[in-house]
Amino acid sequence: QDNVVHEILTVHENIAYSARMRLGASLSAKTKQEIIQDTITVLGLNHIQNAKVGNPLSPAGSISGGEARRVSIGLELVACPSLLILDEPTSGLDAVAANEVMSSLNKMSDLGVTVVASLHQPRYSTFLLFDSLHLFMRGGYVVYSGPTAGALPYFTKIGFKLHQNENPADFMLDVIAGLIDLPGNDNFKPMDLVAMWEEAGGKCNTCLLYTSPSPRDQRGS
Repeated sequence: QDNVVHEILTVHENIAYSARMRLGASLSAKTKQEIIQDTITVLGLNHIQNAKVGNPLSPAGSISGGEARRVSIGLELVACPSLLILDEPTSGLDAVAANEVMSSLNKMSDLGVTVVASLHQPRYSTFLLFDSLHLFMRGGYVVYSGPTAGALPYFTKIGFKLHQNENPADFMLDVIAGLIDLPGNDNFKPMDLVAMWEEAGGKCNTCLLYTSPSPRDQRGS
């Protein structure tokens, strides 16, 4: 949730330091430099790679919050992991910066890195960057697990109605939190969603199957 960066170093120096500490002695200096530069490029940080990270209180200013978050992710990415687990990587960022961070993570998945992230109230364009979605209630009860593109059709299929101009991601989270009633069922309780998912066979037959990143929304859990 928080950035883990060296404020007195530049963006390039931060990522290079992590690379030299974690890539091991078996790789040549040239190979390490290529990995460092590839990491900076995939995170969209080329234009500020020679700028000091700083902090909002630095006399000389600092890079933006979204850029600092991408640098923080870069410290892990430069180690060439096959799996990256992120706890609320967009926490504290505005909608634009959050989307930039998640777009960078999406590019990483295209390169073969599996990304697992928990998010709070993502905008819908960010929501759709993920291939797979897991929705949990308090206590870890599963109410949906499958392709992200199939989540809204599933909630519509079991009777919930998305109002015009409402963010579908917020809509589904509100359903799980019990803030939206199920039309025609005055006795509906959020825990009923668990049984509904089990009755559906734990799958959505209207959707294609995808592989790769899987966000876990933690609202109410």
